[in-house]
Amino acid sequence: MPRLAGRNGDISWLRRSRPSGDVGGDLVDEVDGRHGWFATVADVSGHGVAAGVLMGMFKTAFRSALDDGREVGEVVTQINRVISPLRQPHMFITAACIQHTAPGRLAYLLAGHPPMLHYSRATGTSAWVGQSQLALALLDDTVYQSHELVLAHGDVLVIVTDGLLEVFDRQDRELGLDGLKAAVTTAAGSGSLEAIEASVFEACEKHGPQIDDQTVLVLMRETESRA
Repeated sequence: MPRLAGRNGDISWLRRSRPSGDVGGDLVDEVDGRHGWFATVADVSGHGVAAGVLMGMFKTAFRSALDDGREVGEVVTQINRVISPLRQPHMFITAACIQHTAPGRLAYLLAGHPPMLHYSRATGTSAWVGQSQLALALLDDTVYQSHELVLAHGDVLVIVTDGLLEVFDRQDRELGLDGLKAAVTTAAGSGSLEAIEASVFEACEKHGPQIDDQTVLVLMRETESRA
């Protein structure tokens, strides 16, 4: 998927996905729906056609649920109810889903997904945030709860799939959370979404070969002079 960028209110965003094969099992999607702006980064277990089919089902369910659910917890609960009976045995989906609820405020939930990286412009530091709940398509009666994250002006939020974390060098050392955090923190001070995204993929390429689909969504709350 080529690099795509846009803006919703005071939030600018950029997304990019690189499959590891002909058919990818990652998804990054954003929708300006009836109940607000939503975005998701999702990853299906496994590879190939089966993963791609299940991801297509997830994308359809995600967009359909936005007309029925009013907040992101309701949306994800409904998606899970729809796709759980359709998946093959031993398959599941991890997902990070967010909703822009007010200036600087995001409702979010992580369903079996890696944490999100929050860069603070005020301190120049980054921290991994978010508590994960059960992955999707495991139990059809799971009820998901959303949490709130507040971004100050100039703050950045980076959401990735584990293909950007599980990159190994020749000594079998993983890039991991610390390596990706360092790459983002170095670039985030520039205030450029493109520079942050490029730093993420450059860090992975320098560390080791790509072995899984790699997807990133970068959000930034505009500075006060631009908001």
